[in-house]
Amino acid sequence: MGKRKKHKKNKNSENIQKIEESRIHGAIALDGYDYQCLISCYILLKFCENNDVQIRLEGVEDVDVYEFSTQSTTNHIQVKKSQNRRDASFMTSILKNYLEIYLNDKDNENRYFTLVYDFEAVQGALDKLISNEVNEKELKHWDNTITKIRVEHPNWDWDGFVVTEFLQQLRFEKIEQNSLSSEIEKLLIKNFDISSGNEKLYARSLYHYCFSKMKNREVITAQEFQVYLLDIKDNINKGASNPAGNWIHEINFNINHETNSTDFYKGKKAEYSDIVSGFPIRRKSQEQAIDESFAQNTITVIKSSSGQGKTTLA
Repeated sequence: MGKRKKHKKNKNSENIQKIEESRIHGAIALDGYDYQCLISCYILLKFCENNDVQIRLEGVEDVDVYEFSTQSTTNHIQVKKSQNRRDASFMTSILKNYLEIYLNDKDNENRYFTLVYDFEAVQGALDKLISNEVNEKELKHWDNTITKIRVEHPNWDWDGFVVTEFLQQLRFEKIEQNSLSSEIEKLLIKNFDISSGNEKLYARSLYHYCFSKMKNREVITAQEFQVYLLDIKDNINKGASNPAGNWIHEINFNINHETNSTDFYKGKKAEYSDIVSGFPIRRKSQEQAIDESFAQNTITVIKSSSGQGKTTLA
């Protein structure tokens, strides 16, 4: 009986493990949200140094970018990630969302619809649409797809609708998820001069910021975003400080010594004032070696026997 119970227990464990392995839909959904949040961070860093731009997360689309320049431009961005290859059927629901907005503002040539994606497109109608190489065959496919959408939504304003004009408003940008973290850090450095070694802290805080804005479907302005970055900086500066700050003091090089300048050449230890006066002989090769060490190492040690001028060189 004991052996049978043990066998049953092992079998149950195997069954539970299989059930656990099959329930992956939540993890897949979270992976998609993770990608969307990273893309939101990326877009925010690209545009929000411009005071004429506002960004809304989870508005009309996943990300809406409004540029209030001489010609106001609106870009509605959907974000899609998949580990599987995708064909033209994948675009049906996306086109439906785009068309609902487009048909309300058909005459606006400055309203664009962008798909930011991370997947491989199957060669065919979708691949041609992405590469802007739609020929007669692909155009017929997309016309048929939109006709089906038209049948489903006859109350939309289809008057004057032209398929080719609509397709001209579509944009595509492939951004791989595994490159986003480094791209976000690069944009922090390039656009906001954040290069203190805390780029990862800024990026992680920005991720949470975008997640909160997504959840509340909020608009972000350039001014608000810049204030937020300053707030991150203030919080980082409140962290642990270098204890050396308690005993390192600024050197005063303007020290007056009433000593004969020739004393320096009689073996007298160099003072700061002597160095400022240019008495010591420059050792440019050693100085260059120290400069190179600074560039490559966290700590540089100057070592020699006593009296050889380590302090003067430092």
